[in-house]
Amino acid sequence: MAFGGRVFIETLAGPTIDDLVPVIRQVAPDVVMYGQFEFGAPVAAALEGIPAVSHGVSPQMPSVAREAFVGNRLDELWTNYSGCVPAFDAFVGAVHLDIIPPRVQHVAFADQPGRVPMQPIPWNEPGFDVPEFVQRRSRSLVYLTLGTMIASDDALRAAIDGVATLDADVLVARGSAPGSSIGSVPDNVHVEAFVDQARLMPYVDLVVHHGGSGTMLAALACGVPQVLIPKGADQFLNADRMAGAGLASVILPSDLTPDAVATAAKVALVEPDRSAAHHSVRASVSVIVEAMLVTVRT
Repeated sequence: MAFGGRVFIETLAGPTIDDLVPVIRQVAPDVVMYGQFEFGAPVAAALEGIPAVSHGVSPQMPSVAREAFVGNRLDELWTNYSGCVPAFDAFVGAVHLDIIPPRVQHVAFADQPGRVPMQPIPWNEPGFDVPEFVQRRSRSLVYLTLGTMIASDDALRAAIDGVATLDADVLVARGSAPGSSIGSVPDNVHVEAFVDQARLMPYVDLVVHHGGSGTMLAALACGVPQVLIPKGADQFLNADRMAGAGLASVILPSDLTPDAVATAAKVALVEPDRSAAHHSVRASVSVIVEAMLVTVRT
């Protein structure tokens, strides 16, 4: 967490402010919207007297994690650029668009002033397909991915060896894993570089993944059981919230073995309570949120 704070606050935020302030002055926007872990934008907006709206990505951090991530870094950032600490929290902005379902979101954040609940919508860049066999299969489909950022062949291979033992078809999206050392795979395993995850998810019976917010939310939106293998970034935070809500089994990197993956996957596929829990969350995130006009200047 401290490393993340050094990267996102100490390293990236200052250059973002330097580059963004001239743009704000030229464009003169009415509001600045920024991602949850982008800390330069709210400072730049505040310097120009413009409201800042945060778009959620992950559950809010518990206090101990936030303290390690932030420390005094945010105070120093504000002081260095504005000479004072602002009235609003850069983590949430003047308004926070929250795409995390209430059951997964940190409980203390539920009554946060300025929190606007939003429905998460699975989406992918165009250009990738759903493999043809997906619609022709006659048994369960397990989708395995370790993401597009820090996936590795060794972790992917261990997970493949675990899910391949199931009486199911397995679709692997290797993402950022190079694939050169995965080797041959059993007949029930299909390996792709990328797939259209948003279009694929309604066909899936189980997702084994890294705990990235995009995959986690896409699976929740479709009521699909999950097994999480976190490796970095916000994945451990997501895994903690999912496990605490009874929505996923979590396999830590030190415990990653084919047997561990196989055991967790078998339970997730047949455990009725977990399936019911996923469909309950699916119902909660699928409710259409009435359009809101948020006048942030007031």
